[in-house]
Amino acid sequence: MAVETPASGAVVTAPFEVAGWALDEDATTLTGIDAIHVYAFPSGGGSPTFLGVGTYGVARPEVGAAFGAQFTNTGYTLVASLPAGTFTVVVYARSTVTGIFSAAVRTITVRDAAVTTRVSPARETAGASTGSWRSLGPTAFGGPVSVVSPDPAWVSELIWYGRTLVAATRGRGLLVNDLGQLQMSLEAPSGGGSLTPPFTVSGWALDQRATTGAGVDAIHVYAFPSGGGATFLGVASYGQSRSDVGAAFGSQFTNSGFSLTVSSLAAGAYRIVAYAHSTVTGTFDIAKSASVTVVRPTSAPRAAIGAPAADATVAPSFYVAGWAVDLGASSGPGIDAIHVYAYPTAGGGPVFLGAASYGGSRPDVGAVFGSRFTNSGFGLSATLPSGKYTLVVFYRSTVSGSFSSVVRAITVRQPGNPLMSIDRPGTGTTTGRPFPVAGWAIDLDSAAGTGVDAIHVWAFPVGGGSPVFLGVAGYGGVRGDVGAIFGSRFTNSGYNLVVSSLPAGTYQIAVYAHSAVTGTFNQARAVTVTVQ
Repeated sequence: MAVETPASGAVVTAPFEVAGWALDEDATTLTGIDAIHVYAFPSGGGSPTFLGVGTYGVARPEVGAAFGAQFTNTGYTLVASLPAGTFTVVVYARSTVTGIFSAAVRTITVRDAAVTTRVSPARETAGASTGSWRSLGPTAFGGPVSVVSPDPAWVSELIWYGRTLVAATRGRGLLVNDLGQLQMSLEAPSGGGSLTPPFTVSGWALDQRATTGAGVDAIHVYAFPSGGGATFLGVASYGQSRSDVGAAFGSQFTNSGFSLTVSSLAAGAYRIVAYAHSTVTGTFDIAKSASVTVVRPTSAPRAAIGAPAADATVAPSFYVAGWAVDLGASSGPGIDAIHVYAYPTAGGGPVFLGAASYGGSRPDVGAVFGSRFTNSGFGLSATLPSGKYTLVVFYRSTVSGSFSSVVRAITVRQPGNPLMSIDRPGTGTTTGRPFPVAGWAIDLDSAAGTGVDAIHVWAFPVGGGSPVFLGVAGYGGVRGDVGAIFGSRFTNSGYNLVVSSLPAGTYQIAVYAHSAVTGTFNQARAVTVTVQ
């Protein structure tokens, strides 16, 4: 494990961040760590202070690259506050392998937020007397002035950085922050408003003391509820172009914008705080906040099954289709999963048919509910044994995170949906020898091909007697008319047999088609023919 922030020996201003990573290489799954506890031990003695339970599972791709992808989500973070003083910060990580806590330490000094170290400012002694101190202000000095209720009797000189008043000193130390050079603005959300997730936290931050770049390398965002512990919302994207900031502070600071989309925050009142990490000091030196109320939208799920129809009888393989939306969603159609089950009417456990594809275009739905609900269609190819079922489509709302459902009663028939025809000879005809027996045969339940793999032809004497097996017909002849009606995969469905040696007489010529779907002769046709 490692404690990366704050650095060893660092001087920080509360609140500050404790961050790093922890793992147990002996873990066979996940990272091997399930808890991070942080304590501060005063250097002068006394009881330790429990700073809190760190947020664990932050992505650390460099750790994953070093130890294996299993250990990528090993980062931890905690925002802590302490009074001024020197402390040993101890981070304890609990192993899921041994159940024991290991520790890493950092010694830090916490300074009062109003007492900071100036950064090589030019000095200019001014005769600041007790009577003139409170008359000093931004207008007089042409720059930001940050005064922390000083006792004017302490003041012996003013310290400047350019045209900015940064500190007033005497033996008791600095009385004015030097953070006039660290600038930050939280532009969204605006304070006092109500928000519905997802919402954006955005603004800009810079440190004018930086010699290159914007002087900030990280923005961490937290939500502090009116009661309870803080929620780490994430690391904002930093470095966005802000030409307005560059115009005000110089082009070096143009890429100082930040933003973070917050998608999952429970309803309630919060203080949203963005902390900026300075590259000059290596600490989180400044923060901006806004008080907001998070409200969750009201879920309003709607759905319909378009196929199969209600009480329909379907083939063993059939298609389930329809649409689903949540009208309470603030963006998109409001659904993120479709699960389909079949419940046998006769009893027994449900059959999970699968997760349907979602997002198909349904302009009819968009026309009724609004264009953002257009891509709300779902579809699933399913297979069931014959029987009666209640088909249930469960759809999950992105608003509530809960599943709602719609149902459909269906009957699944036995497999096999055969069709065939005898085109020649016609029934009731008289024919000489040889004569052809020809037509076509298919099974519409076939998933591929025509669904027929053999044609047998028999002759049954009308006056009685034993049937005569005439032979196995050739199968696979091109029948463009059949393909045009039933689909191109049924084009090669023609059969033909030439009968040469049947004695004179009247017969029932019977043609039997063998289904590749059922593995049986599941259909037959017959014509009456007189052979001369």
